[in-house]
Amino acid sequence: PSGWSQTNNSSPIGVSDWFQGNPAAFTSFNGAADSYIAANYQNTNGGNISNWLFMPTMTNISNGDFITFYSRIPDGQEWPDRLEVRLSAAGASTNVGATDVSVGDFTTVLLSINPTLTMGVYPKTWTKFTATVTGLAAPVNGKFAFRYWVTDDGSGANGDYIGIDNVVYNKSGGLGTGVWSGGLPGTIFTDALGTVPYTGTAVNTVYVKPDTTATYSVVMTHPNGCVSAPKTINVTVGKG
Repeated sequence: PSGWSQTNNSSPIGVSDWFQGNPAAFTSFNGAADSYIAANYQNTNGGNISNWLFMPTMTNISNGDFITFYSRIPDGQEWPDRLEVRLSAAGASTNVGATDVSVGDFTTVLLSINPTLTMGVYPKTWTKFTATVTGLAAPVNGKFAFRYWVTDDGSGANGDYIGIDNVVYNKSGGLGTGVWSGGLPGTIFTDALGTVPYTGTAVNTVYVKPDTTATYSVVMTHPNGCVSAPKTINVTVGKG
């Protein structure tokens, strides 16, 4: 989607990148069978996998904000696999350095799934994970990134195939949330509803993941009791 990007720093580079989910490996958490993103061992050609997937730039990222998402590997897989969620406070930067071990501006690890590359740890069914922002001295503008990070994979023993679905960015501090009603179930996340809690210009973006063409009514709510007028949007499903 718009605002997302990727960088493959695997060494040596392979023939694959982040790609549309393959239903032959497993189907999506919800929606169309292939409506998730995936990466696999072919990100490298006999070396370390370090493949980055960047979310859109977010404003006023604050302590207590959190990312939720679902991830899994194929059932019956016998490889460990590993995924990190990292944060950069450098605005729109996607600088992760130029090598498989560099992280550039993305120095903060919010979550690591299977950090020790242990067999049997990464879930084989869709499992919800939460990565929470802590340790910031003040709100920042920056990016969250997923890093498929599999070391010592020259023999192909540590990495195989992972999927990510239903990524949601949640604001803390009572800035508000987005909800959907009508149409079919979808995934929604919003950025900050104001540059400072309860003040500033409202800036929000809502993403939906519908199963088919549908009409959605989006209502933004605020803990002080304010509720926005419903905004109806028509969603046409397609791939671009």
